[in-house]
Amino acid sequence: MQTVTRVERAGRHGARCRWLILALVASLLSAAPAGAATARFEGWFGGGFVNPDYDPNPLAVARGGLGVRFVDHISLGGSFQADRDHSFGFGYAGLTLPETLLEPFARFYAGRRDDVSDTAYGWSVGLQTGPGQVKLFADVHGIIQPGHGVGVCLGFTF
Repeated sequence: MQTVTRVERAGRHGARCRWLILALVASLLSAAPAGAATARFEGWFGGGFVNPDYDPNPLAVARGGLGVRFVDHISLGGSFQADRDHSFGFGYAGLTLPETLLEPFARFYAGRRDDVSDTAYGWSVGLQTGPGQVKLFADVHGIIQPGHGVGVCLGFTF
């Protein structure tokens, strides 16, 4: 009898979530009217540190997401966050303020942690900068429930 580890189970769940997110993004982009420049693909990926309540030490964290940005300010999509002990899968809604040298943004997340059946909530606020579609971002993020934890992340949007 072969046992399935928590990491293998989370990987299988993550693969299903990625396909669901990609299908959602593709359907949202295809639903935009022809010639409308109001919706575009959005992706972001970064890494940093988080200080969760389930570990006394800061942990390295990877975060990322795929979604659609509407009228250059409102974004909807799916994202993940993973550290050594836990992973999260989220749907997110975000707001980016008008383009300037530094563009402030905020996102609210709702989803699941790999070991808890209750809904997980999170938030992030940050700044992004750079020419064109690829930009550098820095943010502060946190998990509201289950547990608490605040972290910092540096990465790229595209």
